[in-house]
Amino acid sequence: MSQDTKTPTDIDSRAEAELKSLFKSLDADHDQKLRYGNNSSYRGSPDEIRTYLKSLRLPYSDFHVKNVMDAVDLDHDGFITFEELKTFAAKNTKDLYVLFHEIDVNNDGKLSLQEVRSNNTFY
Repeated sequence: MSQDTKTPTDIDSRAEAELKSLFKSLDADHDQKLRYGNNSSYRGSPDEIRTYLKSLRLPYSDFHVKNVMDAVDLDHDGFITFEELKTFAAKNTKDLYVLFHEIDVNNDGKLSLQEVRSNNTFY
């Protein structure tokens, strides 16, 4: 499929495989949904979004988790499905590319923890 005919949910197969791997690693209870622990209909379920942000040493307050949910949870049901994550990634690929290169100050093609922490985008 050419770049011009891609739909908002189209990403290349390599990127989709990486995204699936990330999603599976975040889905602690293997229910194919990422959840925010304050979702009262699933008491006792892991707070997968907050856990992930904490693991990256990024802000994980209710405010920050809500921002993630607002951006990615397209149907506003309180969960992030793989399709929602894929749609978000596809729609935001260009912005993510620009952001990545903005944070990668030493231009090595990798984001170090120091580079992420020194960038105010996340705080």
